[in-house]
Amino acid sequence: MAAPVVIEVVASPPPQPRLSEALVSSCSDATGGDGCVLDSGEATGPEARARVVVSFTGDYAHAWVRTRSATRHIAFRDGDPLDERFRAAGLVAAALASGAASPRPAAVADAGAIAPPASAADAAGEGRDATDAAPVPDVPARPPAAPTDEDGSRVWAGGVVGLGGLQPRAGAAVGAGLGIARSPVFVALSVTYEQTLHEDAQGLGEQLQRLGAGAGIRLALAGPVSLLAPVQLEIEHARLSVRQPATGRTDAGSRARVGLAAAGQIACALDDRLEAFVGVRAAVLDEETTVRVQGLTRAVLPAWEASWVLGLNMRLP
Repeated sequence: MAAPVVIEVVASPPPQPRLSEALVSSCSDATGGDGCVLDSGEATGPEARARVVVSFTGDYAHAWVRTRSATRHIAFRDGDPLDERFRAAGLVAAALASGAASPRPAAVADAGAIAPPASAADAAGEGRDATDAAPVPDVPARPPAAPTDEDGSRVWAGGVVGLGGLQPRAGAAVGAGLGIARSPVFVALSVTYEQTLHEDAQGLGEQLQRLGAGAGIRLALAGPVSLLAPVQLEIEHARLSVRQPATGRTDAGSRARVGLAAAGQIACALDDRLEAFVGVRAAVLDEETTVRVQGLTRAVLPAWEASWVLGLNMRLP
C-alpha cells in the first residue's frame, strides 16, 4: 500500500480542527492508498509519498498549495463556506501530490482569480525547457493575520449581574452584532433588563430597562477565541419603588437617563455557529439620581454603572 501524503497547514490564527479534518478527508478521498495525514511536526513522522504545504491568509480568502515542484493559488468567492474552501484545498493538494495538473475547484472564483503559476514539471510535460517555465512564487511560511468577522452577523442572549446602584442587580440581555461586509466592524444593538432581588433596609427597590445602539470590533485572538469590543449610546429607564416598613405604604417614581457604555467580551467557538462568551460592561451616565421620599433624601444613584454578562452568541445563516 502506498505511503500517505503528509500535509502541513499554515494559517494565523490556526484553523479549527474540523476544517483541517475536512482538508485531509477530501485529499484522502482523491488520492487513495493510505490517503493523507496532517504533519505532526515530529522528526520521526510517517514516511511520506509526498509532502504538501497548504497556506491560508488570515481571512481564508486565498490559499496556496505547494509541493517541492509546484505551487497552486486558490482565490475564493466571498460566499464560499469555510468547509468548502478547505475541501477544495485538499483536492488541489491531492492533485499536486499525484503529479497531475490540479483541478479547478468549484469554490475558486472564475473572475479575478490569480492564475496558478506554471511549474517546471508542467513545462517539461509540454515539451518546453524547464527554465522557460513561469517562476513559482515563494509562499510565506506564516501568512499575515487579518482578523475579520468572517462569519457575518450574530444574535446573542445572556444573564447579567449589575453594579452601581442601590445594591447588586440581576437580569437578562439580548442583542445582535450585524456584520459590515467582511470587515471586523459590526453594528451593535442590545436590550437589557435588571432589577434588585429584594428591597434594601429602607424599603427601596430598583428596576432598569436599557436600549443600546452603537458599533464594535471583533478580533481573532488564538484558535477559536475572539475578542469583541462594542461601544454603545444607551437610553435607560430607571424605576425606583419604596415600601415604608412602618405603614406598608408603597410608592414609585421613574426617570430616563442617557449614557455611553463600552464592553469587552471574550468568546470561544463551540461549533460552526455557536459561541460562549463572558464580558464586562462599564457605562457613564449623564448625571446621578437623588431618591427622595416625603422630602427626605433616601439614596443617591451614581452616574456610573458596571455589569457582568455570561451568554451565548449564535451566527445567523
